[in-house]
Amino acid sequence: MNRVSLGAQSFNAPAVETLGRIHSPRRTRRGAQELHGAGIENFNLDLMYALPGQDVAEALQDVEAAIALAPTHISHYQLTLEPGTLSPLNLRASR
Repeated sequence: MNRVSLGAQSFNAPAVETLGRIHSPRRTRRGAQELHGAGIENFNLDLMYALPGQDVAEALQDVEAAIALAPTHISHYQLTLEPGTLSPLNLRASR
């Protein structure tokens, strides 16, 4: 193992909840702090953009929040809902 990956997705709590994730932005921040405290500097944060209701300013806030945690790498993926994929977003849209 040479790198730890934290799947933050977003630092906006309602957005994380909408995605159906079980973590919170607070837990992501704590995880990064614990990694630094343990001397594990090689970690990355995974973010998502194009979240429901998210604007460019909010997406940039996520990037800034990730940078503030000093990871060695940040991945920024576009949310893509594939047909037939069960997710909280698809379930809400079908109601």
